[in-house]
Amino acid sequence: MYHLIYLSTARKLFTDNQLVELLTIAVKNNTIRNVTRFLIYVEGSFIQVLEGKKPDVELIFDKISNNNRHHQITVLDRSNIKKRNFETWSMGFNSFRHEELILIDGYSSISNLKLLDKQSDVLDLWQ
Repeated sequence: MYHLIYLSTARKLFTDNQLVELLTIAVKNNTIRNVTRFLIYVEGSFIQVLEGKKPDVELIFDKISNNNRHHQITVLDRSNIKKRNFETWSMGFNSFRHEELILIDGYSSISNLKLLDKQSDVLDLWQ
């Protein structure tokens, strides 16, 4: 089993309808490839975890990387894992507003995660 975790920034804020469209397509592609995913969207920023067989995860990530709706794609981790964290989720999803996130214990902004990635400390957050 393999997972890939990345951050990206939307070129324009997504509407609720655009998010539903994105999720509908993702569920279809995930089912075909037996990939599980968890996506969080926060006012133009994405963080996503993809899990499955390495070729399937990389194929889906390649499609994601070539999608012009977002940019500044930063891979946080690509590694083998013992088991899926989201094995029952074809596409887990949540959308937050910044005001909601800052109330969560242990909150760290997306920009802080990018900084941690550069320092190679971010992997500790996921293990």
